[in-house]
Amino acid sequence: QQIHFSYCRQENMGLPCFKTLDCWYIHFHVVEYLRQELSAAEWEDAFEKPPTPKILSLAELIEKVQKKAKEQ
Repeated sequence: QQIHFSYCRQENMGLPCFKTLDCWYIHFHVVEYLRQELSAAEWEDAFEKPPTPKILSLAELIEKVQKKAKEQ
């Protein structure tokens, strides 16, 4: 199954997946493109911080959904 760049670009809660640079460099100048598209803080969050363990990111996502549901 083929994954499209548009998915990889926003997969990480709106930020690129931390593997985006590794996966897409052979197709186009992905570093140059994302350096222009992302702020310095977004770049750091996406590529320079260690990835959050999946279980923790799932727990955070569940918490956000629960908060949003309570607000409505």
